[in-house]
Amino acid sequence: MLTLTENASMAVKSIVEQVPDAPQGGLRIRDTGSAETGFELGVSPQPETTDAVVEVEGARVFLDAGAALALDDKILDAQMEQDRSVLPSPYRADTSQRCTGPRSLPRDGGLCG
Repeated sequence: MLTLTENASMAVKSIVEQVPDAPQGGLRIRDTGSAETGFELGVSPQPETTDAVVEVEGARVFLDAGAALALDDKILDAQMEQDRSVLPSPYRADTSQRCTGPRSLPRDGGLCG
């Protein structure tokens, strides 16, 4: 199952708190099924019925079946900036870009954006 670091947990909670329609929601990661587009991230008010749910220190991450399989042995880490923007550490190739909303993460380890 995907593991979240303490920094990632704080980042997920910070992102979800910015969406008023999802007070009990989480960050949803969906496998797009394409090597070109990778994974899609977004805030969801609740998991889909088939989603795997990872909960760490109040942070909730919902993974569709494809994402759960692909990220099974991975660790999600993040870096919070002073302006509350988030850099997802495993995908950080160019730190001049920030991830502040729904993004697509390529499978090749490139940065979201």
